[in-house]
Amino acid sequence: TLTLTSDSLIINDNIAGDDLVINGTLINIGSIIKMNTGATVKFNSGGLYQHNRNGGAIIPATWDVNSTCELTGLTSLVPSGLGQVFGNFTVNSTSMNTNLNLTGSLTTVNGNFWIQNTGTTSIRMIANSPSTSVLDVGKDLIINDDFNMSSGSASVTINVKGNVIATMAIDESGTGTDNKIVMNGLTSQTIDAPSGFTNDVSLVIDNAAGVQLVNNTLSKRLTLTNGLLSLGGYNFTMTINYVLTGGSQSSHIVTNSSGRLILNTNASGVAYTFPVGNTTNVQPAVITF
Repeated sequence: TLTLTSDSLIINDNIAGDDLVINGTLINIGSIIKMNTGATVKFNSGGLYQHNRNGGAIIPATWDVNSTCELTGLTSLVPSGLGQVFGNFTVNSTSMNTNLNLTGSLTTVNGNFWIQNTGTTSIRMIANSPSTSVLDVGKDLIINDDFNMSSGSASVTINVKGNVIATMAIDESGTGTDNKIVMNGLTSQTIDAPSGFTNDVSLVIDNAAGVQLVNNTLSKRLTLTNGLLSLGGYNFTMTINYVLTGGSQSSHIVTNSSGRLILNTNASGVAYTFPVGNTTNVQPAVITF
């Protein structure tokens, strides 16, 4: 472990290859890291960078998919340097006292994206500018504290190649209407999100290998693009004024166990389609109240 306090760390380009290689832990409590021309830093598998500062700059580096950048010292300021290609990326700042907006700068996390602790406030991906933001998550999306996809008029897309594990609701608080969690992995994925996808956050199923519920969940918006959403023994509830799009032979909801697709509605005289079926055939139910 190398801990940086109030002194600066100066990295020179003195050797062929990387000038600083981290296999253990680099903790930045209050240091300004200066990278001289040509200097490079690499975090190997298992390497950990703890940014224990409010604001400041994340060290620029090459990040192995199994390395981790962890923000532990945030209170009221967002650090710079978010536009890197990270391995795992974790927010674990117990003293946060201001809602922090990442301004769409974080775009690529090849490992897990984990909102572990946000103090008494929340992390937001974006507010108004730029108007859209895309985050690609190569492994799991893990939400254990307040996470707000967007506020203001912006819209955010999070592409998830792994699983969604959320003990808190995945929410938005703005006027943007195109906030999406897209399940587009290459192998079967799972959703464990009992508090659901709230307000206008859309859940998009776009995985030919399929997506499986492992807990009850809910959403106002669901888009079936490609692949099956299998409920197993769990319920998928669509809240009032829901928007459900898609539903075909190749993309529908599998209800061949005790799990139910529940649609909440308050309008009569309208035909409501339940795009359900088994693992081989879509067998939709259409009900008019």
